[in-house]
Amino acid sequence: MIGRSSREIARWGRAMVVAAACVSAAQWGRAQDEPTAMEVETVVGETLNKAGLDSIVAGEFNFADGSSLPVDDVHAVRFRPASVATPKDQGAVAIHLAGGGRLPARSVLLVDDACDVTLLNGEQTSLKLDDVSALQWTDSDDTVWKNAVAKPPAEYDLVVLKAMPQSTSIRAFIESIGVESVAFEWDRETRTVARTQLVGVVFARPEALERPPLSVVTRGGAVIPVREAQKKDGAASFQCTLPSGSIIEIPQSEIVSLAVRSSRIRYLSEMTPESVAQRPIVSLPREWKADRNVRGEPLRAGTVEYEKGIGVQSGTSLTYELDGPAEQFAATLSLDPPRNVTADCEFVVLADGQELVRRSLKSGDAPESLRIPLKGAKRLEIRVDYGSNLDFGDHANWCDAHLVMAPTAGFQ
Repeated sequence: MIGRSSREIARWGRAMVVAAACVSAAQWGRAQDEPTAMEVETVVGETLNKAGLDSIVAGEFNFADGSSLPVDDVHAVRFRPASVATPKDQGAVAIHLAGGGRLPARSVLLVDDACDVTLLNGEQTSLKLDDVSALQWTDSDDTVWKNAVAKPPAEYDLVVLKAMPQSTSIRAFIESIGVESVAFEWDRETRTVARTQLVGVVFARPEALERPPLSVVTRGGAVIPVREAQKKDGAASFQCTLPSGSIIEIPQSEIVSLAVRSSRIRYLSEMTPESVAQRPIVSLPREWKADRNVRGEPLRAGTVEYEKGIGVQSGTSLTYELDGPAEQFAATLSLDPPRNVTADCEFVVLADGQELVRRSLKSGDAPESLRIPLKGAKRLEIRVDYGSNLDFGDHANWCDAHLVMAPTAGFQ
């Protein structure tokens, strides 16, 4: 059992020096030749083909051909390796990483203020507790668990117990996590609960952690936030540094993409509309959704699922005040009607009251990408109008809807 005093010192002061954690490349299960090419999408919509990547350090992508590009000018990087099967085993525990991310594993033990992890292939590693925000043993989408993960408390841990009709959380101080149980102090006594009775645990976070600009997405389902990445000499793998210093080594052949959070990108789903107008005809009104479709499900355009965007029903208009010099508006348009319903509507974009573009989509149409110059506009309106079928099933998605700000505008 970990003494309370040692955990408090480590938790609040982090004075204890913990060696940088290193996840072996063996965790990814195979050695492959590195990809022969990668595709770089810039924030202004250009596509650059590169033969390889050497490092991401000091805010710069450094490519194998000797060229470089500021991280702020990049929207996404996609690798093109040979086909590799995705593991079916998603692990017995999901490690929620600080800074936003997820690493599947077989098991996790809490030892001396670090997480000793057994990875999917049986390899052992260690992660600094500062790089771990929560451990989840049971799949759960209920409100208690989602709120606990989204807003970790500053002064205590949370133990989330299975219960009906929804889980319940206990304010506690986690003392140890073993193979089959979790020990925690609650009501001045140490309690032990079998892990089978838990949804998971959420660790206290006294200070908000700044989200790093990069996330590595792997074929095994991991999403790993990183500060920087450096290609190892003589090896087709990258040493990736997590926000609090843990180091994960990932074979380049296992990397699907790099998601970049440029300070020049401002997502509409993270902005508050200046005004919202809804004009349903025959359908019941549905509120617009941030980062979900209007039914509260993941945003999709064709077979692609998007993390960011806006979901609305036709007859909905959202107007945003632009508090900085916006150069472009970009989005992928799609329809996502309920099953056996035909959707038919028009997507409209206006700047300062002037219509810039109008696109008609019907059920079965391929998604359509937009990239529109804004030329110093002060207000942006996105609107979905009814088609010939009134508003029956007109569930419309503005996937990846974002502004591209001028280089000096930054993210606010």
